[in-house]
Amino acid sequence: MSGCSNSIFNTEPFVDSHRDEQGNVVLEDTSENWELYRFSVDSKISKEAAGNAPDEDMGTWNNYWLFRMQAIPANRENRDKYVSYISDRRRQEGLPELVNTAEME
Repeated sequence: MSGCSNSIFNTEPFVDSHRDEQGNVVLEDTSENWELYRFSVDSKISKEAAGNAPDEDMGTWNNYWLFRMQAIPANRENRDKYVSYISDRRRQEGLPELVNTAEME
């Protein structure tokens, strides 16, 4: 099958990434990654705004969003942009501000 350009195996990475000088993987802030991220956040915000419970076993949307923000990897380019998007979109929908209950204890 030498010379065939159409392989049944997709060798493209799921997300755009590169390695830094130390060999660590860095998740790139590409337009495709940003679009996929915004779609996933926006779909959950729509569910929350409609009054639906979170799909995950988080109990509350507050817990879900705090978990999701913490789960954004430190090796993501422009990580703060991704974290802020959640809060900004929730505000646009008139949803309550997130409260970190761990800080209140």
